[in-house]
Amino acid sequence: MDCSRLHRSECNRGVSGIDGCTSTALGASVIYRGVTLLISGDMSFQYDIAALSSFLISPKFKMIVLCNGGGGIFRFISSTSDLPEMEEFLAVGTRLPLKDLAAGYGFAFFDASSSTELEKALAAFVAENRKPALLAVNTPPELSANVLKQYFERP
Repeated sequence: MDCSRLHRSECNRGVSGIDGCTSTALGASVIYRGVTLLISGDMSFQYDIAALSSFLISPKFKMIVLCNGGGGIFRFISSTSDLPEMEEFLAVGTRLPLKDLAAGYGFAFFDASSSTELEKALAAFVAENRKPALLAVNTPPELSANVLKQYFERP
């Protein structure tokens, strides 16, 4: 993916605004002529799943869902990451049948659980132009939180 051609970038972070991310990206895709890509965590995605039923979704709308066991932000922020009840009551986890949801809403579906699978799936995901597309990237919860921590600790 050529990031030099990036038109615009927007974001919501964790508990600071996860509700409505899919609807917001969908709205942006209606007025933008190029491809709109939404990257969402699994918990954020489930908060706004009804947006997928919109008749406004076109093949230029693409979503990547990071399937990292829900509530990844709680594994990352210092106020909650070490709480013994964090997994049970904050991160919670999700049961998202993404493949079934994609089929039900008319999305092409792609799935990856390793870097090799991701490379292959990402190429097909980007090339899809007949349907909106959803790519599920499956990562272990702890690994996902550690990668995010390392990202923010960079100089």
